[in-house]
Amino acid sequence: MNNPSHLLPKSYRKLGFGFAGLAVFIFVVILFLTSSKATIIINPGQEQISQDLAFTVKENATEQDLTQDMVNGRIISFELEGNNVISSTGKTKQEASGNVVGQVTIFNTAAKSQTLIATTRLAAPEDPKTVLVRLKSTVVIEPGKQATVDVYAENPAGFKEIKAMKFIIPGLALTLQEKIYAKNTEALSLGGKTVQAILEADL
Repeated sequence: MNNPSHLLPKSYRKLGFGFAGLAVFIFVVILFLTSSKATIIINPGQEQISQDLAFTVKENATEQDLTQDMVNGRIISFELEGNNVISSTGKTKQEASGNVVGQVTIFNTAAKSQTLIATTRLAAPEDPKTVLVRLKSTVVIEPGKQATVDVYAENPAGFKEIKAMKFIIPGLALTLQEKIYAKNTEALSLGGKTVQAILEADL
């Protein structure tokens, strides 16, 4: 049986529980502070820097030379020469001769080459029976290629200027007329034809 004289007063027990609770609270706070961490994010700025490097090239440079903005090497001088083909940008009027009224470009989209002799007729698609111009010379057009040839008026007395258009070749089979045809980019006129001319800028 317990001796009542050894029991602590209730006020002491409350005080003890208070200290115990305070100790637990302080422990939790210390544990939280020691486990916390901070994250720092640094975003570097960008800046463009230009720097020139000047050095001297010396043949058979020594180690002492290499410490004085000098590199070991040799400079060789030589000349370059080349050529190129360019199209002239100028145009000039050339007087017509032999009823030549200009030029047309023959296109061949067929699978075989096509030979068109001089005097081959060219007509408008909507009026194939009326010959407008004829080829001045014989030309051979490979498949997938094109060729430019002079044309002359069928009827010089009644010839009228022909603007850029597409011509058919009545002498070919109907199936070939869609694949082999002619076009003029410059107007056809009895006053002459336009030819390329070399300008100072081209040179």
